[in-house]
Amino acid sequence: GEGCTAQATSGVPSMLGRADGTLLFFSEGFSGEGIDWMTGAVKAEYDYLADCGYVLTEDGALYGWGSNHSGTLSPGGVPIDGETLQMVPLFDEVADFLADSSTVFALRKDGSLWAWGDDAFSVLGNGRESPDSGWLDVYREEPVWVLDKVTKMALGNIHALAVREDRRALYHRYCL
Repeated sequence: GEGCTAQATSGVPSMLGRADGTLLFFSEGFSGEGIDWMTGAVKAEYDYLADCGYVLTEDGALYGWGSNHSGTLSPGGVPIDGETLQMVPLFDEVADFLADSSTVFALRKDGSLWAWGDDAFSVLGNGRESPDSGWLDVYREEPVWVLDKVTKMALGNIHALAVREDRRALYHRYCL
């Protein structure tokens, strides 16, 4: 559409960001009529596997909504296996974020990397042992510090990658 950016999610529901920061929400996919849902959005993601979504605003606030099966919405007060249709604040001072079906990584404006969600096998990469390592459900319901001086990050199916200011790439492989 006119004035739209590349920030979009496909499927149902769908979201599309406009250049002015307005986020349009489409409950029936892009074929339906879009409604103005939020202003000031710079990035939006919806994870269909986890049934939850995230929005980052231009002032650095990260919000989430949907189902909280793995603790990704817990910083907003949503209990494990609970759900909310309202956007809840998750973290502030965020420059960028990445989320998969069970984990959220947030890069703060100061270059610190934080994570929360499913931490079986200590997959969050912060060097802390999970209380009960293994295939048990172990959740970090509050953001935990992972690393400082990060400039970029990436998530894959079984790994996380962070690039630091010194251009040193740090790779953390999930224990599967």
